[in-house]
Amino acid sequence: MGSIMSKINRRVLAAREGGNVLRCHTVPHHGQYSVGKHSYDALSLLLLLHPEPSMNLVKAVLWHDCAERFVGDMPAPAKWLNQALGEEYEKAEREAQEASGLALPELTEEEQNWLTAVDRVELLLWAEEQSALGNRHILGLVNASWGWLTQNAAKVPQEVLDFVGGFVWRRLDNDPRN
Repeated sequence: MGSIMSKINRRVLAAREGGNVLRCHTVPHHGQYSVGKHSYDALSLLLLLHPEPSMNLVKAVLWHDCAERFVGDMPAPAKWLNQALGEEYEKAEREAQEASGLALPELTEEEQNWLTAVDRVELLLWAEEQSALGNRHILGLVNASWGWLTQNAAKVPQEVLDFVGGFVWRRLDNDPRN
């Protein structure tokens, strides 16, 4: 029993500590943006937009960045500048994910498209929020995110495209009924 609890303990700790990793650390921004916040927001998007997500897809969205606890959050431009570095980083991330007991489940192509879409759209929404707060440093990320959506529209689920197409950033009123 101790061995089983030890494995579960390690998984719980890896998931919790993975959520504390800070994202977008090379871009000046307001407040903090953690893997935990990102994963919660991406999972919320999935649950609100997907008609019936599988448990495998839910797990993948929730845990897709947990390995960053061990390998860090490498800025995308570093991966773009050096493809071999990016490939090695992805390999290290997969190995850390497996070693921590939070290996991502097998996904269908459609599920992978959902994971990628909610991951990218969550980043876009965060960047748009930063822009609404007056952060001019974030405009490159906003533009890159919209560019990614345009270039990859064929793989983005229609529900996500419809949502993004009608999205307007604003704060909700204090009355949740409005």
